Amino acid sequence: GWYKHSGGNTANHINSNNNTYTGNMSGTNYYRSWFSWRLCSIAGQTVTATKIQLDIDNWYNTGGGTDAYSKIWEVSNTTHAEIITSKDNAAGYEIWKDLGNGLLYSCQVIDKNNLGLYTFQLSSAAVSKINSLNGGYFIVGNSISCE
Repeated sequence: GWYKHSGGNTANHINSNNNTYTGNMSGTNYYRSWFSWRLCSIAGQTVTATKIQLDIDNWYNTGGGTDAYSKIWEVSNTTHAEIITSKDNAAGYEIWKDLGNGLLYSCQVIDKNNLGLYTFQLSSAAVSKINSLNGGYFIVGNSISCE
């Protein structure tokens, strides 16, 4: 899913969206996406490394250029139940901020002329978080920046 920030202290999410728009789509519309996994199948086991593969077929950048940084972030202040529920205004903005702040788990340069499958090796902090969740939900945010 995604949360859209359109300026000020507001953002929104509709619980029926099933895509992961990410980046600056137009003007002040900036999207951050999220992914959530329930880890019950690995409860009680020790994870030693992890990665996320994203099939990137487009990214938004109204500022031009062909390269962008796709960043995978820890989501630390939002639960799975909160993130999947429709949110507007200040409540949506708090979640939108959580999707692109905090611990950076991974970063890849995405070439707009070479889209497709990208692998993000997650940091040891992500592995520790997964191991601490004991079968709960592991949630990450995704942002695009053109630096």
